[in-house]
Amino acid sequence: MVRVGEKVEVSIVRDGERQAVEVRIGHTPGELLAESRLVDKLERAEFQDLAPGHPSCGSVKGVLAARVEAGSPAARSGLRPGDIVVAVNRTEVSTVHEFADAVRSSKSAIALSILRDGMRLFLVIQ
Repeated sequence: MVRVGEKVEVSIVRDGERQAVEVRIGHTPGELLAESRLVDKLERAEFQDLAPGHPSCGSVKGVLAARVEAGSPAARSGLRPGDIVVAVNRTEVSTVHEFADAVRSSKSAIALSILRDGMRLFLVIQ
């Protein structure tokens, strides 16, 4: 099985000629992470990488709160769909995998630094 970050050789045909190209495996743009698998505090919230079509893509590094179910712990703490999480407990995140690692390493409350409507906010998820 090939993992993210590994290099592999791929054969392509261009203008009738076979060529070998080395590529590095990356994350799928817009990859979705259902955080209920991480911690109860983020149950019923889903996060994804900023997709290339998102207005903030390229100008901001962070993870999009794609869905936040009403009444969930994250929603009660103030997280909204469309928020961009830029840091977890002061650790910057730019992919769902970095986000998941930062959340998993949290010992207690999760402090999120988010961008909402061009403003930076801090939320504590308990």
